[in-house]
Amino acid sequence: MGVHYKDLIGQRFGRLVVVKKSNKKSEQDRYALWDCKCDCGGKKTVKAIYLTRGKVKSCGCFHKEEDFSGRRIDKITVLNIKKREFVRKGEHRRKRTYWLCRCDCGFEKFVPAQDLKIGRPKNCGRKECSAKEYKAPGFISKDGYRIRYVPNHSNSNPSGAIPEHILVMSNILGRPLLKDETVHHKNGVRDDNRIENLELWTKSHPYGQRVEDKIVWAKEILALYEPQIKIFCKEDS
Repeated sequence: MGVHYKDLIGQRFGRLVVVKKSNKKSEQDRYALWDCKCDCGGKKTVKAIYLTRGKVKSCGCFHKEEDFSGRRIDKITVLNIKKREFVRKGEHRRKRTYWLCRCDCGFEKFVPAQDLKIGRPKNCGRKECSAKEYKAPGFISKDGYRIRYVPNHSNSNPSGAIPEHILVMSNILGRPLLKDETVHHKNGVRDDNRIENLELWTKSHPYGQRVEDKIVWAKEILALYEPQIKIFCKEDS
């Protein structure tokens, strides 16, 4: 006596649509296998029980999608807003992910995630875009920081490379950064090195816990940073 299975053809489960019953067999032939097509165009064979219980909802593309929020591509900054839309390609409809991006000129538009993966676009593409003609110096490291070549700077490495945010802060302070000082990006975009987006942080602390030690340390901090606070106040005003 044959085993009867519930027909799932044409039903949608997440991003998967059941196309036909698979010719493959599962362990002990207990569960039916169904050939499914994903919105991204991929194909996957899934057990009926995994579909009906919601354990499998895509061909695997859902988990492979990158989070581009905060990513910087030349003059484009990816914002933390995305949408999914169906795109018709011939007889098929596929669902694509788009991220809202802002150009340095201020113009915003949605860009397909697949374009962001290959480093496009470089700017908004408009003729009147004020950011098209500008090309920032240096290069972007794998960590997302803009690197400049200033061989004579005290904060440069032996090859003369220095992160631009350190160079900018050093120029504002009028001195090299100390070993216990770091520069923080307020908006999290690592190559946005406008002075209003940078903060000077320090790890300095007194060695001892006696009151005398703390007083000496506090005087050193005030002598070092109080004049520079006035500089930042001027920059913000």
